[in-house]
Amino acid sequence: MKLDRHVNLWGMGKYPGLPLLMLIFCFSGCSYGLLKGYQKAEQVSITPVSWFKTESDHLLMNTRIDVMKNHFSGLMVIKPLSNEGYRVVFMTEVGLKIFDMEFVTGKPVQVHYLMEALNKKILVKTLSADMKLMLFMSQEDDKTVVYDDSSGFKMVKYKHKQARIYYKVSPVTCKPVLAIQASGTSKKARVDYFSRDGTQIDSVNIFHYHIKLRIGMHRITENSQHAVE
Repeated sequence: MKLDRHVNLWGMGKYPGLPLLMLIFCFSGCSYGLLKGYQKAEQVSITPVSWFKTESDHLLMNTRIDVMKNHFSGLMVIKPLSNEGYRVVFMTEVGLKIFDMEFVTGKPVQVHYLMEALNKKILVKTLSADMKLMLFMSQEDDKTVVYDDSSGFKMVKYKHKQARIYYKVSPVTCKPVLAIQASGTSKKARVDYFSRDGTQIDSVNIFHYHIKLRIGMHRITENSQHAVE
């Protein structure tokens, strides 16, 4: 009898399909609150424009990475490649390389070098996902849905297998101001982009929800004292 009362308390006796409907709603309805105030748009052809596809040969970012109990600071070099990919190199101010990775859409990340302190499977996977999220590396088979809000901003949702990625993009430049990576019912990582003029990136912050990992990047306006091979 106690079991029957417990079941009826949750509505399973009178509404046997209610728990399943609640589960479906949690997975597909609210989308972690990101889509509050948004309406599904008929237009589905919009594509976010990466901040890192520039006419410059590379971008140089003053970078700080805090992971677990380790702290790294130095220079991040982001180089656009001719195959629509990127080469990302992170080194200390004195030139000691920390990691060197290459990203090409549709291909696994190629790790050219990784410092031993970071050479752990979970960290390689996490750093790779961070860079891909920040750079905007969508897959060809991603399912895309576009949402509008009253301010004109658009939220572009990409679904690839069990992962969901959201980009909030400017209605003027189509460049993202926010990116969220999620899986299942929880957020995994967040990227915030900052730009004073709306055309060039000034800084980027990456935050993780479940592990102690933060990345802060500030663009350096290069002059004669900064030289990169």
